[in-house]
Amino acid sequence: MSANPDLYYNKALKAYNTWYKFIDNDYYYETAIDNFEKAKSLYIVQKRPQVSSCFEYIIKCYQHIKNDDVEILIAIAYNNFADYCYNNKSDVNQIIDLYKNAQVNYINGGNMEKYISLSEKIADIYCDIHNLPDALKYYDIVVENCANNKYKCIKAYDKIIDIHIKMENYKNALDTLKELIKLYSTETYIQQKLSYKIFQAICCDLLIDDSNNMQHVKDMIFDYQLKYPRFDRTEYYKFVVKLVDILDKFEESEFDALLNEHNAFLEKDDRNLLSKIKDKYQNVSLC
Repeated sequence: MSANPDLYYNKALKAYNTWYKFIDNDYYYETAIDNFEKAKSLYIVQKRPQVSSCFEYIIKCYQHIKNDDVEILIAIAYNNFADYCYNNKSDVNQIIDLYKNAQVNYINGGNMEKYISLSEKIADIYCDIHNLPDALKYYDIVVENCANNKYKCIKAYDKIIDIHIKMENYKNALDTLKELIKLYSTETYIQQKLSYKIFQAICCDLLIDDSNNMQHVKDMIFDYQLKYPRFDRTEYYKFVVKLVDILDKFEESEFDALLNEHNAFLEKDDRNLLSKIKDKYQNVSLC
């Protein structure tokens, strides 16, 4: 292969623009694609800006070809272009648009698996730029379409819960946690995570229970204890039992002492959630 990508690029342009393609449409567009691909590979190695132009022309060529697999070929081209832009930290809106275009063509080509996979990718990008409502929309697509992939479903549920908690949508977080707990309880390899999800569910319930009825939360803990016997052997169980007792007759010093006692296994997000609980019940105690 020549080290000069411009030769391949110009050869590709010649095939793309020739009038002879009206005689044999697919041949000239396929020739153009082959040369744009060669040029692109060398431009990437040489870190030259013409990479994007090659991707754009490759997509245009595929859009003119009459082929049963053309939708998938277009999808792959958009997907590869998006991956290239993502890895090179290009404009985030361009990256998202390219992935969305790939999704359209994957759907048209009947590849639902790739459509779901890109939904997760788009959601992750929206999370990275703190666009949580749109991230939620795309994680929901994953959950709605991953019945045959429990691991992917669990992963998406986890991210949906994190978003709802960050947005302080505790009722939605609790509803999703209940679904996730059901999934966790059937998978022995993630049993150790079950107690943490129950802990999160109880915290969310404390934040949406406007009646401040501690008996309701105590019943919830007891119900989880019956359904999942190993829960009461965990640090999270010990923590929530003490937490509810303290909140029943709120005392700030006792609350802070509890957090210090269990600080070793509490993550930053857990402490943020518990801080919200403290603020709520501290205000209630002052009323």
